[in-house]
Amino acid sequence: MIYSCVSDQYERSIDVCQQALKHLPGEPQLYFNMANAYGKMNKYEDSARMFDKAIQLASDRAQYYANYGERNRLILDV
Repeated sequence: MIYSCVSDQYERSIDVCQQALKHLPGEPQLYFNMANAYGKMNKYEDSARMFDKAIQLASDRAQYYANYGERNRLILDV
C-alpha cells in the first residue's frame, strides 16, 4: 500500500509538470522534475528523455548532470 501511495505521488507530479509545460514550454526545471519522478518509478527511458530535454534547455545546471549520472549508476547496479 505504501508503494502505491508513493507511486501515485510521482504520477501526480508528472501530471502537474505536463500541465505546467503547456504554459511554460521552455522551463527546464519541469523536465528535470519529471526526469526524477520517472526515475523513481523505474521508467528509465522516459527519465532519460526528460533529463536530455532539461540539459538541452539549461546546460549550465550542474544538478541536472549529477542526477542524470546517478540515475545511470543505479541502472548499472541493477
